[in-house]
Amino acid sequence: MDRTIKFWNKASRNFDTMVYNKYQKPYDELLSLAKRYLHIDDNVLDFACGTGIIANELSGSVKRILAIDISDEMIEKAKGKAIERNIKNVEYQITNIFDSNLKLGSFSVILAFNILHFFKDQSSVLARINQLLTQNGLLISETGCFKERISFIVLLVKMLSKLKLHPFVKVMTCNELEILIRRNHFELLETKVLFERPVSYFVVAKKVE
Repeated sequence: MDRTIKFWNKASRNFDTMVYNKYQKPYDELLSLAKRYLHIDDNVLDFACGTGIIANELSGSVKRILAIDISDEMIEKAKGKAIERNIKNVEYQITNIFDSNLKLGSFSVILAFNILHFFKDQSSVLARINQLLTQNGLLISETGCFKERISFIVLLVKMLSKLKLHPFVKVMTCNELEILIRRNHFELLETKVLFERPVSYFVVAKKVE
C-alpha cells in the first residue's frame, strides 16, 4: 500500500477527535462561509473529503455531493456517519482528483479543504479542478499557508516529510497561493484567515475562461 494512504488511514482513527477538540471553531466558520456560496441545485465534488465532516454537514444545502479520498479508512468512516444520519445525496468513493471517470465540466462547486498544501505540483491540481468545473463554477478551499508564521510544528512536519514519515507539505504564503489560483484561470471572490497558528487560509474563486 502507498505510504501516503497508510498515513491517512492511520490518521483516520483519531481524525474527528482532533478536529472537534482543536479546530471546532474554524471548522464551524468554514461551514458557515461555504454555505453562503451553495445552492440547492449544485452538483458538488468534495476533494479529499476525509471522514465526511464537511460533506455530511453541507448535504442539506446542495443537490448532490461526490466525496472522494485516497484513504479507504477515511471513506469507510464517512460512509458510516452518512448512514447513521440517513444522508442520501452524498456518494463516497475511494479515488483521487485525476480519476478519468470524473466528467469534465460536471461540477458547479469543488470543495478542497486542507489538501492543496500536500501537493508539490499545485498548478496541475488547480488546472484539473478548473477542468472539472462548469462555466463560472466555484472552487471553495481552505489551505495551510505555513510560510506566514513558521512554527515548531511546521519545522517538525517538514523534517518528518523529508524522513518520509509524513506526507509532503508545501510551505507557502497566502499571497503565493492567491497567485497560483489566479494563474490557473480563477477569479478570487473572497479570502479570509480562519486560523492563526498555523495559518489556515479560506479562498473562494470563480472559474474564468
